[in-house]
Amino acid sequence: MQMFKNFYLKDIFGDEPIRGTRLTKKNRISGNIPLVTAGEQNEGIAEYISNSENQTLSNMLTIDMFGNCFYRDYSYKSDDNILSFGLNGKSTEEMLYIASTINSICKKQYSYVRQYRKGSYLETTIPLPVVESSDPNHEYTVDDIDWQYMQERIAELERERIAELEQERVAELDAYLVASGLDDYELTDEDKNILSLFPASASDEAGASETNPRNGQVRFKKFKVGELFDIHPTAAYKMKNNELFASVGTTPVLSNSFVDNGIGGYCGLAPTEQGGMITFSDTTTGADTMFYQPNPFIGYPHVQGMYPYQPDKWNEKCCLYVISCIRKSAGNDWNYSVKFNRALVKELSIELPVVESPDLDHKYTVGDIDFDYMEWYIRATEKLAIADAVKYKDKLIETTRQIVGA
Repeated sequence: MQMFKNFYLKDIFGDEPIRGTRLTKKNRISGNIPLVTAGEQNEGIAEYISNSENQTLSNMLTIDMFGNCFYRDYSYKSDDNILSFGLNGKSTEEMLYIASTINSICKKQYSYVRQYRKGSYLETTIPLPVVESSDPNHEYTVDDIDWQYMQERIAELERERIAELEQERVAELDAYLVASGLDDYELTDEDKNILSLFPASASDEAGASETNPRNGQVRFKKFKVGELFDIHPTAAYKMKNNELFASVGTTPVLSNSFVDNGIGGYCGLAPTEQGGMITFSDTTTGADTMFYQPNPFIGYPHVQGMYPYQPDKWNEKCCLYVISCIRKSAGNDWNYSVKFNRALVKELSIELPVVESPDLDHKYTVGDIDFDYMEWYIRATEKLAIADAVKYKDKLIETTRQIVGA
């Protein structure tokens, strides 16, 4: 039986992990080098940049503030929520083994509330295989780590993964599509029509409305967000975090986070909000914390709720549509001096589709918003995303087969 021993990361990789450099969206310069930030989606790659002030690294392990660990066998840059560390001469399989081991320990210990930092790194220990000594009194050190075992184990898992991927491709994906009502993700003629329409503006100026749109157009009108939603703080418990999370449970607790739908953790207290609404943090520098909350949750200081004036109209699809509009309108012109707060959000103008009126002098109001169009547009977009996911899954299976020579 393989023997395992616990080792400190600092004993394997040194006690000075490289911390990335803070880089706001406004200051990012488009380029071809991945920028790694906190989060699991896309392995934390937020975008591609060319900023020279951020150090370029490669062939390193990274851990973000949530305890997510990835091995990066390519050149990348990182922000200040990322720690990087590595060893020369180690194979991809060996690094993947360590990344997997770190994830099994750190991902369940760290969150937006309790973040992974350098102090966490210095205290982290992981179990690794060792070459067993015949001396029962032998004191195991990093020199005894069985790197060959790790390499062989990962290769074995990759072969097993091909069979799993093929089974998952049929079972999990199909089950998800059926449950979500997207088992038929082929675009209908109506879907294609919705996606092919292009906007014809409806002016806010008196007497300046355009004539009837040509075929293939949909009419849009500008509205202030404050016309559509009453925005005010979500209901929260007056507790410190250690008190709030003292009870174990499944109720989501929102935070000022820009990942995981803004959820900072879970507790056993009763929800303070019923869900079915949009939320965002007013302490950040943009709309990255704006999410639709489908389920009951517990509010949090500085997390704002958007309560629709027409609650029967704003279903999940329509809320997702308007979130994308707000993010587009908000842009990147925010900083810690001008924060993304509710007063400014209320004044943001967004363009929404309206039901065309035969009256050329009609003054469009919120009562004319075309909710059916928004819902259909999001459903059609989801179908495109699902179709891409199916293609990606098939490509992943084939790529994995080629890598391991199966």
